[in-house]
Amino acid sequence: MNKYYYKHLSQWERRKLESSICNKPILKPIFGTTNHWWNIVNWKWLIDINSLAFQLKRSRKTIKRELLNGRYETLTNGISKIALTFSYSADISRFNRIKKYKSKNKQKTKILKFEKFREFIKNELNNKQSLKAIAGRSKLAYLNGEIEQPISVITLYSYINNENVLLINRSHLKRKHKHKYRTRNYCKR
Repeated sequence: MNKYYYKHLSQWERRKLESSICNKPILKPIFGTTNHWWNIVNWKWLIDINSLAFQLKRSRKTIKRELLNGRYETLTNGISKIALTFSYSADISRFNRIKKYKSKNKQKTKILKFEKFREFIKNELNNKQSLKAIAGRSKLAYLNGEIEQPISVITLYSYINNENVLLINRSHLKRKHKHKYRTRNYCKR
């Protein structure tokens, strides 16, 4: 049974990893041919990953992933020639992580992509339609070729909750009215 927890490394752990490596080369690429081009086929590790994983009390896979994420190119002098190797930097790793996180969250929403679609939803919201009705009508409009893509109720609610789109907000949710039931008074005679 594995005794290590699976979570991302903190910045402090990245710095500790960087100081334990001491700017030594960590990787050497092994080149090979794939589809008539020379590409990196595999990596040869120049450091002991098991000892690093033991020091940080993390799994080997986490350490490998972190070292690949924070690598940068270095040139080392070998016996006969200069070789391409990679070293590790905690700052580069942090930068790549932030860049990856931001690119995931920057995906364009359906409303921002398609103009006909945006106009369709504006018109339906102005007609005071519920979100379920808008989703149903968007499927029909998509089948008729009026809009580029249908939308689901879940997507509409996620736009409202995340406040990504200024077009839809909480005021467009239909309010449920409380029904007043008439009570009957039965008199015993």
